[in-house]
Amino acid sequence: MSNLIFQTSLKEIPVTIDDKPFVIRELTGWGQKKWQESLGGKVSVDGNGKLIVADVNIVSPELILLPLCLFEGNDKPVPVSVLQTWPATVLSSLYKTAQELSGLNEKGQKAIDFESKNSSTAAS
Repeated sequence: MSNLIFQTSLKEIPVTIDDKPFVIRELTGWGQKKWQESLGGKVSVDGNGKLIVADVNIVSPELILLPLCLFEGNDKPVPVSVLQTWPATVLSSLYKTAQELSGLNEKGQKAIDFESKNSSTAAS
């Protein structure tokens, strides 16, 4: 088995919104935990074998993920109260980029897999 080589610096993508600098940053371990917890929902089985789903979070996923990885120029997370005022098209684009950067969608996961394969190949 080959060695794996990683860097702990977070990947970032600069973003400009209304002529102001922002950055989308890869989730940290804590951020990933918060994201996974935010997906919510508890699944159980009743006495008849039927699934019961409770505590499902139906809040916009953009408003959950972006405060964890979108930062203003002063390195402060953009608050939900600000994000709620932005157009849906802006939020959708930022959300897609944030998912990709942290490997939360298919394209992002493929990029992580590719990096991992190249890391282990480079180490051999």
